[in-house]
Amino acid sequence: MDQRVVIVENDRLAAEKLRDCLIGYECLVKTLDYGKNTRFRAGVFQPDVILLSAELSGGLFGLVLCSQFKRDDLLADVPIVLITATLNADRLTQHKKLPTAADAYLTKPFSQTQLIETIGALIPLTVGDIGEDTLADLDDTWREQSEEERIVPVPDFSVRRTFSGARWESTVGYCRGIRIGNVVAITGTAAIEADGSVTAPTDAYAQTKRCLAIISAALNELGSRMDDVIRTRIYVTDIELWEEVGRAHREVFEHHPPATTMVQVSRLIDPRMLVEIEADAVCNFV
Repeated sequence: MDQRVVIVENDRLAAEKLRDCLIGYECLVKTLDYGKNTRFRAGVFQPDVILLSAELSGGLFGLVLCSQFKRDDLLADVPIVLITATLNADRLTQHKKLPTAADAYLTKPFSQTQLIETIGALIPLTVGDIGEDTLADLDDTWREQSEEERIVPVPDFSVRRTFSGARWESTVGYCRGIRIGNVVAITGTAAIEADGSVTAPTDAYAQTKRCLAIISAALNELGSRMDDVIRTRIYVTDIELWEEVGRAHREVFEHHPPATTMVQVSRLIDPRMLVEIEADAVCNFV
């Protein structure tokens, strides 16, 4: 039975060598570059195993993609072989402890035998004859570089939080926003002034602008910004106010509109509050 293999590798020569090797074992192979649609395209191919380079787009973004694959509904159960030229033993050990770790690891240079044995431990392979080993020189370009040139940035997955000072944060036990890696989540935010008063109690438009201003400040504190926002959730106490709320939302997001939802709720924590907004963002690593 032909096994379906996805190779995610920006180095075309390396991808071609891996592909040619696996075709000799009667695999159906799809090679992909790293980009916005990589996860979607991998899922459409329905692979039995994924070969994923850790070094993508000038950084260790293969580690990010590994995490995304492991959290994807279509790809979560697909075994991943993470291939690296730069990760040392300590970094590999740290990655193996993550809940989204790869299923196997290979460090360049490696032989065809090592590759096939690694994949064969995860999925059954048809016995084939691929002839001369052509994989051992996959890291030649790395060997030609200096040690400093081989150092690439490691994505920061530490947890960062920000607080707005609203009295409910300490009472309930939450933060205004939290960032892990390049993902930012902003708590449901109502229109509160610096002195704790409710903004314009009868003006849904003004309250919406204030909510979004607080959200923007929280994003900035976490190294993100409004055009990174991919989704908002809007809660209103009267859906008849949707046009006022929507107008304020449009003015902020007109040139980078996120996905959104607007629903009516019975009331918010203060009866003078007419609207509350949550936001999720995905930004660049810093």
